[in-house]
Amino acid sequence: MSAPDAAALFDRHHLAVFRFLRRMTGDASLAEDLTQEVFLRVVRGLDSYEERSRETSWVFRIAREQHVTLILTPTLVE
Repeated sequence: MSAPDAAALFDRHHLAVFRFLRRMTGDASLAEDLTQEVFLRVVRGLDSYEERSRETSWVFRIAREQHVTLILTPTLVE
């Protein structure tokens, strides 16, 4: 099987990722920016997607990593 389609992944998961990041950051604007970054990483990482993991888990792992990066790099918030 091939990697999932980027547009389809975005359509299926962008709203849930945004809501997750909005809850985590408390800032809708920042959550929008992070959601964009998440899906850039998704598109760049499609070749490394392993079918043994669920696509939802994979996308949310990337979202969580984006949030952790934000926390560890506070200058991104300014």
